[in-house]
Amino acid sequence: MLAVVWVGHAAIWTVSLNIAYSRPWHKRYLRAYRLLMAVVISVIPVYLVFQFPVAELVDHWYSWVCLAIGGVIVPLITLQRLLKRQPRQVIDESSVIVDMQKQLGEIPSDGGKRKRQSQLPLNRVFQVEFTKLTLRLPNLPAEWDGLTILQLSDLHFIGTPSQAYYHAVIERCMSDGVPDILAITGDIIDSDTHHEWVQPILGRLRWNIAAFAILGNHDWWYHDELVRQELRQLNMDALNNCWKVIDVRGHPLIAIGHEGPWYRPAPDVSEAPPGFRLLLSHTPDNIGWARRHRVQLMLSGHNHGGQIRIPGFGSIFVPSMYSRRYDMGNFDEGDTFLHVNRGLGGKSPLRYFCRPQVTRIVLQSV
Repeated sequence: MLAVVWVGHAAIWTVSLNIAYSRPWHKRYLRAYRLLMAVVISVIPVYLVFQFPVAELVDHWYSWVCLAIGGVIVPLITLQRLLKRQPRQVIDESSVIVDMQKQLGEIPSDGGKRKRQSQLPLNRVFQVEFTKLTLRLPNLPAEWDGLTILQLSDLHFIGTPSQAYYHAVIERCMSDGVPDILAITGDIIDSDTHHEWVQPILGRLRWNIAAFAILGNHDWWYHDELVRQELRQLNMDALNNCWKVIDVRGHPLIAIGHEGPWYRPAPDVSEAPPGFRLLLSHTPDNIGWARRHRVQLMLSGHNHGGQIRIPGFGSIFVPSMYSRRYDMGNFDEGDTFLHVNRGLGGKSPLRYFCRPQVTRIVLQSV
């Protein structure tokens, strides 16, 4: 019973941590809050068990709340997630996994603590999953049948993975075919010095029609205007809470960038013309905005699939106001289809049962 109570207790405060990490706070405050939650979740329950009789602890109202959450709500949510079906818009989804460390014949890291972390047993940080996702979306122009969108997200240039890793990933993307549209959905750099990686790495990308990019919270922390300058020099459209109309095979595509909550105000699409709306939003938390503004396809990242997943349970830490609801994958949200990419990098090079991901979307007309 105490174990179930602890599960409920941990769930309450983990959700609190997830919500905190969804807010536009500086990283030093988030680190402090994460440390506080570690103490609340792990240390305080142990202290209470040794300081008070078990019967007294069990009879407390908070214990009954935790018991209900740990014994009923958490199992029900987990079961619901396990039984979740693919959305109706998904015609096919297939993946190829490539171990970049084996392909390169070396550890793709610039060294230090992150290199050592990347070599921990069962860590899949360099095993990239190349996903091909075929979607049939309502009201898609017939001329767009077969249109391809390549999504890259959460690259987190910081040293591990190294430039060689990203070069190999992009070489594989291009060998699979030049996409019609390139979409980069934020968190490109993760330090004060890795802006210099943007052009050597992303400059290898090609596209047939257009390339769009937005920034995420880590870019927001590290000289974001430098990132935007580098992207523009590569002829990419950096959509800073704005929209742009382009002609795609004779039909208008309204490409929207939503960088909230870190950048405000949200995009104003009141003057946008009729047409297919593609939204790049770093966090899937903007799904409500997407639905209200009639977005047909929304591409996000940010949550990394949780990076560490427990088999049969799933993610735990997910930096979202919805906690782990939109941690990764495909979601049918009424008139909006949402795909959440797991990303290619991360501040910490730890991936357990949660490989990094590249997504190539193929659109199919009805």
